[in-house]
Amino acid sequence: MGDAEAARGLLTRHLRVGYGARTVLHDVSVAFPTGALTAVVGPNGCGKSTLLRAISSLLPIEGGAVQLDGSDVGRLRQKERARRIGFLPQESIAPEGIIVRRLVARGRFPHQGLLSSWSIQDAAAVDRAMGDARVTDIADEPVASLSGGQRQRVWIAMALAQDTPHLLLDEPTTFLDVAHQYELLRLLRRLVADGRTVVAILHDLNQAARFADHLVVMRAGAIVSEGAPAEVLTPELMADVFDLPSVVVPDPVTGRPMIVPEAIDAEVEIS
Repeated sequence: MGDAEAARGLLTRHLRVGYGARTVLHDVSVAFPTGALTAVVGPNGCGKSTLLRAISSLLPIEGGAVQLDGSDVGRLRQKERARRIGFLPQESIAPEGIIVRRLVARGRFPHQGLLSSWSIQDAAAVDRAMGDARVTDIADEPVASLSGGQRQRVWIAMALAQDTPHLLLDEPTTFLDVAHQYELLRLLRRLVADGRTVVAILHDLNQAARFADHLVVMRAGAIVSEGAPAEVLTPELMADVFDLPSVVVPDPVTGRPMIVPEAIDAEVEIS
C-alpha cells in the first residue's frame, strides 16, 4: 500500500499505549486497507483489544497517533468520530429493562442532531441492522432475557445501525455457536463488498484465513507480521508466535491456507 493510499484510510503511526505504568503497545504502526476485511490475530494478552480501543479513542495514547484520512482521530468531535468509526467491544452492558429494538436504535445516536427527530432513514437503518444480525424476530424481547449468543447478535446489530464506513469488532464471534459464527463472517464479507472497511479480532485462525483479505499478527504489544493470509500464515509463524507446531495446507473448499496442528503426543490416547 502506497503512502498516498494509506493516508486516505485508517492507520496508526508509532502508537504507544499503556495502563498506568505498564506499556502494552510499543511503537505500533499499521495501516488497515480500505474496503477490506482485516483480521487481527495473536496470543491472549498481546494487545489486540488495546489496539482497537486506542483507535476508537476509548483509551488515551502515550505516544504516536491514530489517523483517519489524514486527520488525527483523537481531535475529532465525539459524534463526528462515531459517524466515521464504529466499535463493538468484547463485553457490553445493556440498560436495565431495555428491549432489543430500543438498544439497536441507540446505534443511531451519532446521526441525531440537537433539533433533529427520529427519521425514516433512522428507522430503516435499524430494521436493516436487525435483519442483517438475525434479531428481527426478538425485536420486542427484553435484552436481559436473551441467551449469550442472542445478546451478542443484538450488540452487533447496534454497531451495524451506526452505519459507519469503518467498523471495528473485538472478538465478535464470542458466545456464538459455529453456525452463527460463519453467518456473521459472511455478513462481514457483505459489508466489505458494499464498501466498508472492517477490522475484527478473531481467535480462530482458520476462520481468519478463510474470510479476511488482510491479516495483522501481534505478539507482546507489537506487530510481527501482516499481509494476505497466504503470505502470513506459515509453519514458522505458527511455531514462533503461537508456540504451536503446525502444517499449513490448502483449505479443501476455498484453497486458502488452513492450519493443521501437528500430531499430539503419542502417549495421549484419543478414544
